[in-house]
Amino acid sequence: MLSKQQILKIVSEKLPDFEPESSLQSLEGGNLNHVWRLKGSSRNLILKMAPPYIAANPEVPLDPKRIQFESKALQLFGNRELLNPLASREIRPPKHVFYDNKQHLLATEDLGHLPDISRLSNTEISPQQAGRRLGSFIGNIHRLSYNDLDLKKQFTNTSIQKTRREVQYNAAAEYAQRGGGTELKAIQSETQKLGKDLLESGCCLIMGDLWPSSILIDNDKLRIIDWEFSHFGRPLQDVGHFAAHCWMLAHTSSEANRKKMFRELWQYFWESYQEGTESNFSHLYDNQEYRDTTTHIGAEILIRAAGSFKNGYVYDGYDKGHPMVKEAVEQAASLIRADNLSDLWQADFK
Repeated sequence: MLSKQQILKIVSEKLPDFEPESSLQSLEGGNLNHVWRLKGSSRNLILKMAPPYIAANPEVPLDPKRIQFESKALQLFGNRELLNPLASREIRPPKHVFYDNKQHLLATEDLGHLPDISRLSNTEISPQQAGRRLGSFIGNIHRLSYNDLDLKKQFTNTSIQKTRREVQYNAAAEYAQRGGGTELKAIQSETQKLGKDLLESGCCLIMGDLWPSSILIDNDKLRIIDWEFSHFGRPLQDVGHFAAHCWMLAHTSSEANRKKMFRELWQYFWESYQEGTESNFSHLYDNQEYRDTTTHIGAEILIRAAGSFKNGYVYDGYDKGHPMVKEAVEQAASLIRADNLSDLWQADFK
């Protein structure tokens, strides 16, 4: 791993006019990478360096080249690039500053200290506004990139998909067992099949990691960060990922109005997503995509409620016998067998 002095040297080489006004400040919340803020006289930077493992789980290896996919994804929103029309005041990713391919170091604009979408009730934006903007944004990315052969060559992020297969899909039945689940053979069969299928190239560019920590709120605006999982894949890994986290946020909320808020957030997202994909929706979402979306939702709930990514999230602190964990595992198992997104909200847990 580079020292802070070595990182500052790279910054000075890439940005000779940049004048640091602070030392590197480590930021919390980065699961995949080491992240720092560097204050400057005219602007601040966010620096991300990818180690050859998941930063929050060093025992899980991960290709450090993943950060180049974030660099390429952010540049797609630049001037005269394919996704530039989608970047607006209301919603956009951070601006790309530079990328050092040798050291796997990415610099982006500093968006500041912003709450993520799990804090939606304390911000100026409503569930309807947030859901519709985000759904339209993701839907349009899928639509504009649909069957784009050039993007397919650029964004074949196979190493990430292999890691997801091993850590999320192949291990789903084990996580269910930890949480007191049953029907383990059915869970194993469905999730392992999905993990294998997702190693194949898909049909559109996906953001890949659409969970609360990637969706920041700046007053009435949304900012989408952490694009390392971007991949020419299948819509389910964006749609299903966001759906799973809306459900988990609702499930673990003690207040009825917050449960309602996260359910509405999902509903507005899904409506706007379909509108954003326009005539390509039927190509992006056939019956198999619906079935695989619910399987992904179940797998994501399992890894968060009883698996490798439980710590630091909404089920942290609950032991495996706690009713909240049991309910989440039951819901995950039900969704893995489902074929309709409406099944996401069938269970009314108290």
